[in-house]
Amino acid sequence: MAIIINHMSITLQNGARTFGPALIPDGLSSITLRLARSTTLTPLFWPLAATRIIVDMEISTDGGTTFRDACGMSAVGGIAFHREGEATESVVMCQPLPAGVARQVRVLTTVTDGPLVSELTVEVT
Repeated sequence: MAIIINHMSITLQNGARTFGPALIPDGLSSITLRLARSTTLTPLFWPLAATRIIVDMEISTDGGTTFRDACGMSAVGGIAFHREGEATESVVMCQPLPAGVARQVRVLTTVTDGPLVSELTVEVT
């Protein structure tokens, strides 16, 4: 797995945004986006439980002429828990990516009751 963005500080204001499109190099089979969450050790990341993000990843297999849904997630801020304790990230993973040449990806985000303050990590394989 290769990390192409490593804990980049981000602040997303309320509203909808589109990031990309970006070329998906041949041979890649997955893309993972990670957003740092609020924890007792990182209380300034995404601290408000009301702050919501919707992330939709879309893939094009025809050079960007058309896009189709690939994967997505929706999450709210504040401290979240799982079996092992506090969740440190919210994650969206797209795999397997469709085969083809001239593939592209774009990410659509919608933030409400923000801003959303976090760190972004992007991994590809």
